[in-house]
Amino acid sequence: MEEFKKLYEEIKKIPKENVENELIPKLLTMLDKAKEIGFVNIVKEIPDVMDNMRTIIAEFEPEEAIEIIKKYMPVVYDSVIDFVEQNEELQEELEDIEDTSLALMVDDADFTITLIIKDAKISYQMDIPENVDLTLKLNKSTMKNFMTNDMDPMQAYMSGEIKAEGNITKAMGLRPILDFISEELGIEILGL
Repeated sequence: MEEFKKLYEEIKKIPKENVENELIPKLLTMLDKAKEIGFVNIVKEIPDVMDNMRTIIAEFEPEEAIEIIKKYMPVVYDSVIDFVEQNEELQEELEDIEDTSLALMVDDADFTITLIIKDAKISYQMDIPENVDLTLKLNKSTMKNFMTNDMDPMQAYMSGEIKAEGNITKAMGLRPILDFISEELGIEILGL
């Protein structure tokens, strides 16, 4: 955790003009450390980390931001899985949830992540399964705005910036669980 904190403090001090040469490599190293430590532990220890990550990602152009997001999202999803596995209340709620899969696809970048609820367990994969229930499609710029909270996902859907293919009603059944995770960790999962 100390090495993560040191990197985190260094990253906050890097000037905007050093984004490509200094910030991106340190940020990627920090995300590797976050994966080792577990993002839930980091959020508990450093409550402002999510807000600062959003601010950092907002500094990037969409092409750069998506490269950070590709590394960031699996760290977040691994942490969500750990959080759910440690939370009896959420585990009980999952038992009442129908098996569901929700994919988030950035259609102008090579990035897809799918949240899967199956047999009261939560997992993810880095592609779209054959029988996905809902696919949310967006471009790099929209994904960046979504990740930095510069965009309300529902407004983006209504304006056509996010396109939904599949059973949105089934996916909305996950909203109570996703809202709970969002409140506890400050993490938006798929914007539902």
